[in-house]
Amino acid sequence: MPSANPSGFGHWRRNRPFGAGLFMLLSGIIMIVPAYLSFEVSNIVIQVSTISGVSTLLIGALLITSGLMTWFKPDTRLLTGVASLILGIVALPMSNIGGFVLGTLCAVIGGALALSWTEEEKPPKGVKKRKVDEQAA
Repeated sequence: MPSANPSGFGHWRRNRPFGAGLFMLLSGIIMIVPAYLSFEVSNIVIQVSTISGVSTLLIGALLITSGLMTWFKPDTRLLTGVASLILGIVALPMSNIGGFVLGTLCAVIGGALALSWTEEEKPPKGVKKRKVDEQAA
């Protein structure tokens, strides 16, 4: 049973491109974490350290910012969607093969979702839309 509370998280999520922002945030985190994370296994320190550390940080931070802007300013979805697509593709040569390709995929999916989102109301589940031909008859 859906809640009738228009002030809850579900209402907030449905009124903005939530999935797009989530994919953008994930892509930024996926790109940043391996570049700056190190861990120890049996006295052996494992660290992915590359010369592209600054570009990785910059691209990841911009993707995280794009995701947050998509959530809190839905009217900027075109800007953030295009930025996410461009940053995801630029990340391939610039930051650890785009976060081991997974970060680039998340950025491209998030950008595509942001560009395709509309504010149009969807009918509740179980209610079918009438065709224009049926209304004209």
